[in-house]
Amino acid sequence: PVFGADGTSLATFVVGFREPRSLSAQEHELIALGARLAGLALIRHRADLQHELLVGELHHRIRNVFASIGSLVYFTLRTHGESKEFGKIFDARLAALARAHDLALQHSGSDLRSLIGEVLAPYTADERITIAGPAFTLSPEATVAFSLTMHELATNATKYGALSSAQGRLCIAWELRSHAANEP
Repeated sequence: PVFGADGTSLATFVVGFREPRSLSAQEHELIALGARLAGLALIRHRADLQHELLVGELHHRIRNVFASIGSLVYFTLRTHGESKEFGKIFDARLAALARAHDLALQHSGSDLRSLIGEVLAPYTADERITIAGPAFTLSPEATVAFSLTMHELATNATKYGALSSAQGRLCIAWELRSHAANEP
């Protein structure tokens, strides 16, 4: 067997002869060395594959960031064409995107409550916002999309909705439901 540094079996190194024979100590040593070299080659190959996968994922995420930034610019210009307001709104949206990416990269996903709290942090100086719901983890992709959506809704609530007046309140709540296989 060929083992990795952590003791994991990586493969089986087989040496065969046409006819049965006994091996000398030197031949045993040479075969053991061959197995170790094969193990190192396999470890290197797997590391290269992992590296390629990570680089591909990084490129994918970077393309998504640029697409997201382009969307932020387009939608902000469409709704807030004035330069002073555009800069303020765009900076806030870009900061929300950065926070979403930070949360997405910290682990395999983001806790929904934490994400909502992070996005709404600029609006929660008082007790006007309540957040309630069971633990739920979003994927990294969903974290970014949901963060941008929450920021947009918070911006609208501040300008036109519940957070536009001192008496306004915002309650965000969710629940998890399981559906039977035969339910629509």
